[in-house]
Amino acid sequence: MFSTTNKNLKSSVLRNNSRYVLGGQSEVSPGLLEWWNKDFLATDSTDVIYILEKKFEQRPDLLSYSFYDDPYLWWVICQYNSVLDFNTEFVEGLILRIPTKTRVTALLSSNKTGGIPSKAIV
Repeated sequence: MFSTTNKNLKSSVLRNNSRYVLGGQSEVSPGLLEWWNKDFLATDSTDVIYILEKKFEQRPDLLSYSFYDDPYLWWVICQYNSVLDFNTEFVEGLILRIPTKTRVTALLSSNKTGGIPSKAIV
């Protein structure tokens, strides 16, 4: 049997309202994380199409540093490409779309990222 926590997790995933799918309750810790919309940044003709090299395997932070001079923007690359688990999915040969640094900087400075805090979700 699932514990109450596991039931909520399973229920959240089945309803497709996890932070990686449509926003809503976090499947990790409802009290600590905020959610964001998966489509926070639309694809654009300026996106770089990049085939992941071995040296960046399981290291989206290094790839982020390479493209954005900031390792902490790794989540942009993962979210933009629907990578849920960089330990298993972020592997050599993966074809990625990388938004330009200009677009990411503009997005982050516009205050349009994120959603409502998880603790506010009832």
